[in-house]
Amino acid sequence: MAWLWIVLALILAIGPIAYLVPSRRDRRLAKLRMQARLEGGLVELENLPKLNAQAHERVSAGGIARDPKQPCARYLLAGGKALRDTPELQVLKHPDGSWQRDPAVGRPVAATWLALLESAAEGLPSDTLAIALRDRHVSVCWLESHPADEATVTALYGALRALRDAACELAKPLEEDEMP
Repeated sequence: MAWLWIVLALILAIGPIAYLVPSRRDRRLAKLRMQARLEGGLVELENLPKLNAQAHERVSAGGIARDPKQPCARYLLAGGKALRDTPELQVLKHPDGSWQRDPAVGRPVAATWLALLESAAEGLPSDTLAIALRDRHVSVCWLESHPADEATVTALYGALRALRDAACELAKPLEEDEMP
């Protein structure tokens, strides 16, 4: 009987500790996010509009409209003062693979800016949900699906650097036109 009490006490002591041990998925995401920090970026968790939501996700059983969201990670790269003259813009990826401007972010912009963001999508992971050009940073929202590793994050930041540089170049003629 004493052994039973000892085993029960060990289970009660070890159980909560085992619950706190990170899972394999948590360790993989920690490696990805650490690589992002090594690349000079930041990672934020965010909820984007879910564009491929099912009917039951859009409307409750009681007929109340819902706003379905997709949780994802936003990988940011600072652009500093170089991006201050660029418009605030975000494009969302539809389930069919096409890109559409997010009307909730920024105001309408020229088609060249939309084309710039769409062209940046070529070097990004396939589970990318959004690309954004915002005040002083560029970013990518993605799902961090399983085959992604540190090399994927390095390539992602290479694409973000190229986007930042292209956005700065596109903004330069605007600055030169404003000069007296």
